[in-house]
Amino acid sequence: MPPEQNQTPEERLYRVVAQDLAARLRDLEKLHPRVNSLEQAVAEIRYDFREARAEQQESHRETHAALNSFRKRMDHDNRDTVNALNETATATTNAITSLTVKVEKLARKVAFAAGAIWAFLGIAGVVFAFRSEVVQVMAIAFGGK
Repeated sequence: MPPEQNQTPEERLYRVVAQDLAARLRDLEKLHPRVNSLEQAVAEIRYDFREARAEQQESHRETHAALNSFRKRMDHDNRDTVNALNETATATTNAITSLTVKVEKLARKVAFAAGAIWAFLGIAGVVFAFRSEVVQVMAIAFGGK
């Protein structure tokens, strides 16, 4: 290059612009590895997000399947429990019905026995009250006086 004194203002402007562009290019070349590492980091983060999303979807499917299985098992267990409760209720109803029939029979027997006792006591009371007349009637009936 010619010395600066022999250059026209236009050439000096071109030279300053060229030096500025060269300096900027050197700065860009220095930044290039950093940009590459940032691009690599962003790519790794995207990959990690994709992996995490895939794992989350798989976990969601597994959780959904486990919940469905649990729900079906609980439905089955609840059905068994309801059936067992129904069977218990039926057996209890049958036992209560049978017990009611037995109690009614016993109540009839007790009522009959109570009636018989009251009848006996009534007859015994009449006999006791009219004992002398009863003795005379008995004597006449069996061939006495």
